[in-house]
Amino acid sequence: MTRIVLVRHGHVEGIAPERFRGRRDVDLSALGMRQARITAQHIAQQWRPAALYSSPLRRCLQTAAGIDCAGLEELNAARMADVLRLICERHPQGTVVVVGHNACNRVLLLQALDRPLSAYWRVGQDPCAVSEIEISGTVITVRRMNETHPTD
Repeated sequence: MTRIVLVRHGHVEGIAPERFRGRRDVDLSALGMRQARITAQHIAQQWRPAALYSSPLRRCLQTAAGIDCAGLEELNAARMADVLRLICERHPQGTVVVVGHNACNRVLLLQALDRPLSAYWRVGQDPCAVSEIEISGTVITVRRMNETHPTD
């Protein structure tokens, strides 16, 4: 079984209102750095990741930096529709952390839930939200979605 721990990057200035930012590369805010640290601690308590994939943008790399795993690998060429297949091929067993963006994570969760893109806005993705997807053969189960942890 493959377990994917899906993480949205932490808070950045101008995060609200929700909008597509494209490849604009910004740093995490002070709040985002706290969120990333707390999320990394939570992941270390819950799982032992074998691999970590991150968007190459700074806000994701900064969020991923504190997560303890075997190594940091970058996933930026694959289309989101191929991410689940790619991860399962590379890691047929074990836990993989994927740090990404609001839109990418929503699309990945919709794919896991077998829901159409028209349900996009029904999936929450707060800063540093953690979702968990288990894949065993052709069975995909979303175990948790948009779980956040207090920063104070």
